[in-house]
Amino acid sequence: LTAALVESDLAVRLEVVKGAAADPALRVPAETRDAATARRRLAAVRAGSHGVDRAFVVDAAGTLWADDPPAPESLERSFKDRFWFQALARSSDPVVSGVYTRYANPQVPVVAMAAPIVSGGRRAGILVHQYRVEHLAERLGSRGFGREGRVVVVDHTGRPLSASDEREALHFSASPPVRGVLAGRAGSLSYQDPAGRAMTAAFAPVRAGGAGWGVVSTAPWSEAEDALGGLRLRIGLATLLAALVSAGAAAWAGRARQRELELARELERRGKHFETQTQEL
Repeated sequence: LTAALVESDLAVRLEVVKGAAADPALRVPAETRDAATARRRLAAVRAGSHGVDRAFVVDAAGTLWADDPPAPESLERSFKDRFWFQALARSSDPVVSGVYTRYANPQVPVVAMAAPIVSGGRRAGILVHQYRVEHLAERLGSRGFGREGRVVVVDHTGRPLSASDEREALHFSASPPVRGVLAGRAGSLSYQDPAGRAMTAAFAPVRAGGAGWGVVSTAPWSEAEDALGGLRLRIGLATLLAALVSAGAAAWAGRARQRELELARELERRGKHFETQTQEL
C-alpha cells in the first residue's frame, strides 16, 4: 500500500513537469532562448504547483539559462553530469532523480523531476522542478509503527528521504532489505542491524518515472514476535484503525493530487490547443 501511494505521488508530480514542458508558454521561449519570458512562466508554474521549490531550464547540452527564483551562481553553468540529464539522454519520458545537494543557494538536499522540451521534433531543452527533501519527507518519509518499527522510502542509491545524517543513510543503504529493493525485488527477510540486533523486513520497489526507488519496512524480530503473539486479540481493532487512517490519508492526499492533476491537464490542454492553431495557420 505504501509503495503504491509513493508511486502515485511521484506520478502526479511527473505529469506536472511533463505538462509544463509541453506548454507553449514555455516551449516557444525555449526555442528562442527568451530568458525573461521563460522566467515568468517558471514563476507562474511554481506558484500554481504545490511544493516546487525551484524551477529551471537547461538547453540540449545541459547549460542552465533560465530559472526561478534567480540564482546567478547557476546561470550558464552546465548540469550535464546530473542524474536527470543522463537519464533523459536515454529516454524521452519524464524522470525523477535521487536525493542530491543542489548547486544553487541555499545548497539544500533536493529531488528533481525533469522532462524534455520538444519543438518540431527537436529537443529544445529540459525543464527541471526541484523539491526540497524536507517537503517530500513530510508526505513520503519515514513512518513509525509499534515501538521501534518504521516504514522508509529510499531513492535509487538506497538513501532514505528521512535520513537525519549521512552516517545513518550509509548504514541503512547497505542493509539487506535495501539491497533487495534496489535490485527491483519485492519480498521479506531477516537480518542483523549494525548493532547486532535480529531484524525482520519487508520491501517493495517504486517504479514511477524510472525512479528505482523503494519502500522498506523494518522492525526488531522480538517486536515482530510480540506482535504475532497478540495478533488475534488486536486484529479487529487494527483493521478498523487501518481503514480509518487510510480513508483520512487518501482524502488528504487526494485533494493535493487533484490540484496537481488539474494543473497538468490544463498545461496539456493549452499545448494541444496551440498545436491545433498552428496547424490551421
